[in-house]
Amino acid sequence: MKIGVDLDDVLIDLNRSLSLFHNAKFGTTYDIEDVRSFELEKVWNCTTEEMIRRVNIFYKIHRPHRIMTIDGAVETLNRLKNKNELVVITGRPPSVAGKTEETIAYHFPNIFKDIYYTNFFSKREQAVTKADICQQKSIDIFIEDNFEWANQIAEKGIPVLLLDAPWNQLPINNPKIARVHNWKEIEQKIEKK
Repeated sequence: MKIGVDLDDVLIDLNRSLSLFHNAKFGTTYDIEDVRSFELEKVWNCTTEEMIRRVNIFYKIHRPHRIMTIDGAVETLNRLKNKNELVVITGRPPSVAGKTEETIAYHFPNIFKDIYYTNFFSKREQAVTKADICQQKSIDIFIEDNFEWANQIAEKGIPVLLLDAPWNQLPINNPKIARVHNWKEIEQKIEKK
């Protein structure tokens, strides 16, 4: 199978790292449980432009070895890569491709065949969605944590495993989406396909 995998909060624990960064840099006390939306400007109580500025600061200064991976991701993907083709499809902009590739190479060496960027934070420039990339690249199943993107992908007929998180607690109404709670469940569902 060709498996598409989101990066942030599916492979690496980005929101936890962003919260720690934001607390240190801006004197806040956010925790991962405070992140109830992908619109971080709502979480951080700032404008969209300011949120993008803060996230870009984070991208510039973060070091791959300081970001934790999601429990079980490395081990599971190392097993899955033997029978499947794995690609990353991320909402990150191409402008942070260097840091993104460095992070993937550090934590997930020799696992992913390709990395595709959708430029989520700059919606005006966004030319392609994750759903479009999944369709173009013939993805058989996608692993995601964003509820909206999971729905868009599922509407294209592609099964989605939605990794449970505080920001994706809406009820699932699409039979192509299955909620999973960890990488062990992800591996079990993929093996049943």
